[in-house]
Amino acid sequence: MRKFIILLFFALIISSTTDAKRISEPDEEIVPIIKTEGEDKKGNNPRTLLTSPIFCLYSNDSFIFSFYEMFESITIQIVNTSTGEQWSNYMEYSESSVRIPASTNSGIYNIFIYTEDGYYTGVFRK
Repeated sequence: MRKFIILLFFALIISSTTDAKRISEPDEEIVPIIKTEGEDKKGNNPRTLLTSPIFCLYSNDSFIFSFYEMFESITIQIVNTSTGEQWSNYMEYSESSVRIPASTNSGIYNIFIYTEDGYYTGVFRK
């Protein structure tokens, strides 16, 4: 009986470590998008938490953007600084979400979003 309990204990430890490994390598990653403030807004408190009206998710070699506010026009530009590849998308009005396919190449992806409301940026490392 004692050997059975020890064997069961080690089996549980091995299965929990393989589950933790699967959880630590997700297929999707959230890309933080922040609003770039102009010179006239320098006086804001830097500790103030501002939520962005744009949400970005990297999934299956694509960037998925969701918009929580309506914008009249949006230009999204994605640049892989390692390879020089660029992708862009222009919309006359914001849809609920848009998917922009990107390459499978690794590198640093800079995201630039231009709206009538302001300028937003994000960085993704693959």
